Amino acid sequence: MMSEVELRLFFERMISGLREYFKDVYKQGFTNQTVASCMAIYNLCKEENPDQVVEIGTNHGASTFALAMAVKLLEKDLSLITTIDLDHEKWKESFNIHKDLLKEQDLNLGKIKTLTANFNDIDPETIIDPSKKTFVFYDMHDHTGPWSQRLLDLWVPLVKTGAFSIHDITPVQSSFEVVHDEISPRTKILCSNGQYYAGFNECFRIIKWANSHNINIRTFPGGVYFKNG
Repeated sequence: MMSEVELRLFFERMISGLREYFKDVYKQGFTNQTVASCMAIYNLCKEENPDQVVEIGTNHGASTFALAMAVKLLEKDLSLITTIDLDHEKWKESFNIHKDLLKEQDLNLGKIKTLTANFNDIDPETIIDPSKKTFVFYDMHDHTGPWSQRLLDLWVPLVKTGAFSIHDITPVQSSFEVVHDEISPRTKILCSNGQYYAGFNECFRIIKWANSHNINIRTFPGGVYFKNG
């Protein structure tokens, strides 16, 4: 069993590799995930002890690494993870970027199921087994389309027991903390627990839905989550 210090070091090395890669290739910093958010995703998944894990939005896979570590340390097979994106070229890049780290931790990420598809075209019944405890990590909200309503309408009802974790919604105290940008507009909304949240506009369907269903929204660094069952 890895200690928290060892886990943090693992995530620091993983994110450091992505930062260097982004600096060299994209001429920009890597901001998709932090050590704190990876630790939170790991802890949430490990706490749920799921029988199936679905990640919606792979990108370079920082959160996928966190999910993989949780599943491994639960002594379960990584094949129970499915990660979805429009393409997985960036994910493939991560295999090379982190080859030494993967070897050290004996992480066979090739066991993870990759589904290359538009989220709107996916029938969740082909992925979710309602009889199994499920952990869903949703990180696919940007200017390419509002998908959260489909998540709420079709995916949430299938997960009888488990949890949904949604990235890029952050507690704020003031509208001055909300960043507005043409590509990824962010806004602020008041949750039923009296807390303001800032995040991508389409994500607030999730907050509004939780408010209307009296579902307890909890926070983690960089996101929110709620439980079913």
